Amino acid sequence: YGLYREEGLLVPAFTNDENGYHYYEESQLSVLETIKRLRSIGLSLYEIKKIIEGEADEKTVISGRIKETDSQS
Repeated sequence: YGLYREEGLLVPAFTNDENGYHYYEESQLSVLETIKRLRSIGLSLYEIKKIIEGEADEKTVISGRIKETDSQS
């Protein structure tokens, strides 16, 4: 999940300075599931970040991706 952290998508709630472990809150599990679902259909981290931050509509982005894929076939 280091890349997700670097991109600001899933930032640990707490990092243990002694062992470097990252800890997440239970509420962050839904964000992780959303990231994994959107990655599995081929969305970029940029697109996912826009969706999570509310700057883009998930259905609109997915529809655009489907149209883009269909036009390439």
